Amino acid sequence: MVQKYVYKIFVFLVGVFFTLPTHAEDYQRATQILDCTVKINTVMRDYPDPQAEAIEELETNQILQIVGKQGNWFDVQSQTHRGWISTFYVDVVGVSRNQKIKKMKKPKPMSNQQRNQTDEIFFNSLRLLPYMSYAFEGKGFYDQFRAGLYATFKTNEFFSVGLLAEGVFFRGTYLGVGPTFHRVIPNSATWFNPSIQASFLYYRFSHSGDEDRGYGIQWVFENDLPLIQKPKFVLKPVLRGGFDLMILNVDQVRVPFFISLGISTQF
Repeated sequence: MVQKYVYKIFVFLVGVFFTLPTHAEDYQRATQILDCTVKINTVMRDYPDPQAEAIEELETNQILQIVGKQGNWFDVQSQTHRGWISTFYVDVVGVSRNQKIKKMKKPKPMSNQQRNQTDEIFFNSLRLLPYMSYAFEGKGFYDQFRAGLYATFKTNEFFSVGLLAEGVFFRGTYLGVGPTFHRVIPNSATWFNPSIQASFLYYRFSHSGDEDRGYGIQWVFENDLPLIQKPKFVLKPVLRGGFDLMILNVDQVRVPFFISLGISTQF
């Protein structure tokens, strides 16, 4: 019986992780051209895809005009180019005084050197996040303070993969280690940058004569707050909350909930 419900929960969580929408197919032309500002150094792309050709370097606080939208991408124009930028990297300011859509020839693509200098910021980036967690006493488990670290590598604008490890070495022992998958939930707000993380872990713990080991999934909701955002270095405090679904055997499942505070560095 327990195994049946655990399987259903596992399938549901994995389904949520991989089926949240990241884009839509329909193009929507703006009824009014809007001004927006760039939140962090990035690039304008030839079409709405993170792997599309980079056609212009964009600087923090640069003003663009939004002329349309497709999913999580804005169709924008600058003083010299027309292209696409993820909604994640801009703040909408309001209606633009300039209500004319520029007709431009397709711009010359950036050089390989320019592309490497800009793309590496977002698509070849390593993220390290040390954190401290407090796990509440829950189903078949005890309260504890944990120290952890995970490192992820961006595969595209929304997804990262890596490795997570955490443990405690007082009031018993605890170790959780395994691969982790991180996904950004697209959002245009500067203070609310949500994401979800799913980790498939090996667990081993011992506390007051209670000792066991097994496998399971750790599910986390995160929100990071911009602190330092430079072209090749990002530092953000991160609030985390989630739970472990520890599957120790066919009839035993433990589900501790926890909250965390961490510092994310990205370079």
